[in-house]
Amino acid sequence: MSTEASALIGRLVDAYGPYVRRVLSERGWGSVDGLDAAVGAGEVWLRESLDTLLSKPFADQQRGPLELFQEAMRFPSVALAAAGLPTVLRDETATRALPGDTYDLAPRSSQLLGDEVWHAHLAWGAAKARAMTPKSVVAVTRNLIDASRIAGAASAAGMEAIPWTDESLLGASLVCVDLELSEAFEVSARVVTSGVSIVAYGPHRATELSETAHALGVDRVLPRSQFFRRLAESLEEWADAK
Repeated sequence: MSTEASALIGRLVDAYGPYVRRVLSERGWGSVDGLDAAVGAGEVWLRESLDTLLSKPFADQQRGPLELFQEAMRFPSVALAAAGLPTVLRDETATRALPGDTYDLAPRSSQLLGDEVWHAHLAWGAAKARAMTPKSVVAVTRNLIDASRIAGAASAAGMEAIPWTDESLLGASLVCVDLELSEAFEVSARVVTSGVSIVAYGPHRATELSETAHALGVDRVLPRSQFFRRLAESLEEWADAK
């Protein structure tokens, strides 16, 4: 489970009881028999459900964490019904989406749960977006055979090979730089400054090229033969490294 997911679970569970009590107090229902037990049961269910959901890979998460928080409103709703309080008229869409939320308690946005929850929700959403976006590789070379081999390795790894442009250098997951290219050092300096992962390769005996690349901040500089030998198995590793 990611750090963002763990933080979001804690924030949502911590916010559950205070949110329910605040909403009920605003409606004049501050004292309801059985409410404490209902809130406690809701917290337990919410934590277990969030743990189950957010432990899955992002692609397998068929619901969002806020949806589970909304569904957990069925627990206090049972206590309110037992106390004989009248239900709230809801539209057909809300009734279908959350049949157990008969008192219309569910928050429409995580912002209603406080800044800490909202920011944790945003951080989790950003992490999900990053994970669901295919990694991309830019080959900085004019050697068509090199570019083709890098593109083939990217495809085999489930990554996307994108053309070399000024914009793609900064939006890529990994930039592979051919040190024999005249622009190699200029490109390498820009990529290092941007924080995008970079690996450079060049002739085996080109010590000066390698030393210059290292001086620019390129940590992974490989002889050409070693770069292509490792390409298929190391592409994802290089893309994830900074």
